[in-house]
Amino acid sequence: MALVWIVERETGEWAARPLSGEALGLGERGVEPVPVDAAEPLGPVLRRYGAGPAGRPRWALLAEPGRKVRANGEAVETGIRVLRNRDLLTLAGQQFVFSTEELPFAEPVPEDRIGTRCARCTRAFVSGEVVVLCPRCGTAHHAMETLACWSYRPRCATCDASTSGEEYAWTPDSL
Repeated sequence: MALVWIVERETGEWAARPLSGEALGLGERGVEPVPVDAAEPLGPVLRRYGAGPAGRPRWALLAEPGRKVRANGEAVETGIRVLRNRDLLTLAGQQFVFSTEELPFAEPVPEDRIGTRCARCTRAFVSGEVVVLCPRCGTAHHAMETLACWSYRPRCATCDASTSGEEYAWTPDSL
């Protein structure tokens, strides 16, 4: 699930806000749901459209042309911008960072992974098993009580992504 990083007013720290729904408004209060058929949204809107790799939704920024909205330092002149991972959005001095990073989660083994091998134990996946696909590299690991390959070590078997499920690999702290 895509997310937007915003700076919390109380702490001054970046916080991740998962994007759900079809359209979300960006404004002084952060990210808020907007009815898809709203005649005049209150400000720039993040709008879900289509599907990208692995069926994940794609997102676009819609803003009234001429409004002072920037993406990675450039004005959004046409009123639309297809969002990419780590796009920095600026609106009235407030910054938002769009991210496609996901925390790991267990799911039934996808059809296209049946018969392929677990990165940790090298056993082939069979229908009905539960796996975690590493959110960074996409490698599949068993995630069952009897075969806990994902959580067996603190990092993915093929990259350095955390297996804790509680930390993002990247945060906008470096901005």
